[in-house]
Amino acid sequence: MFIPTQVIRFLHLVGHDVRISAVSLLYCQSESAVNRDFHKVLNTIISLENQYIQQPTGEVVQKKIQEKKSFYPFFKDCIGAIDGTHIRVKVSNKDAPRYRGRKGYPSINALVACTFDLKFTYVLSGWESTTSDSRIIKDALSRDDKLVSFIWLMSVYLRHASLCNAIERAFGVLKKRFALIRSSNEPFYSRGTQSDIFSVCCVLHNFLLEVDREKELEDEVAQEVLDAQQEEVPRYQSEIDERGEQIRNLIATQMWNAYLSDPNNEIDMSN
Repeated sequence: MFIPTQVIRFLHLVGHDVRISAVSLLYCQSESAVNRDFHKVLNTIISLENQYIQQPTGEVVQKKIQEKKSFYPFFKDCIGAIDGTHIRVKVSNKDAPRYRGRKGYPSINALVACTFDLKFTYVLSGWESTTSDSRIIKDALSRDDKLVSFIWLMSVYLRHASLCNAIERAFGVLKKRFALIRSSNEPFYSRGTQSDIFSVCCVLHNFLLEVDREKELEDEVAQEVLDAQQEEVPRYQSEIDERGEQIRNLIATQMWNAYLSDPNNEIDMSN
């Protein structure tokens, strides 16, 4: 089978999240041949990971920071954003509890770093979804292929800033391109293969940014991220107001109980 045909079938599988049996019928090839070629292309692209996913050295200030006075020179040493996402996996019933996350189905955690130009610079996938973020970060900073460029990590403060939403936009573009990693259906592949598929999708994402950038897709995702953030602000404010009300009620209750227990004792309000 010609290599271009093998690649096309591979892209069909990861881009549309269809079964090998469907692709077998479409391309008039046996399921075993389709499956064999799928893993052949998968392993070949994995071998290119170091070529297309490279960590920044920090020697050059990123363009997005240089262009905005509100960022430069305050964030001149900021080299990117870091976050995680969950990818559904297929595991045994015995292992399922360790992989079952907040969405109710087994998944793995994929930690990535990306530039503000949406290019992935580090990928670590495979941890069970129940693993804490701190443990995954610790692993990323200590393993042989470690995350070496992030000396300081900033979180929460930049949650809704344009510096931080780069990672959300990168995830959005990635998952719109490759349905296999955004699907909530039970996957057709093992946990290890699913982890490799995510890494390969990141490699292909970076490749496409260089040779066939889809600005319309990026703009669509950027608008979706903006809309989602605007919806979150009222909810966060509501949570803050609710928490403030709870604290006020608690203090008022404590003061009233103190008065009832000793009515003659004046409460000092000077503090």
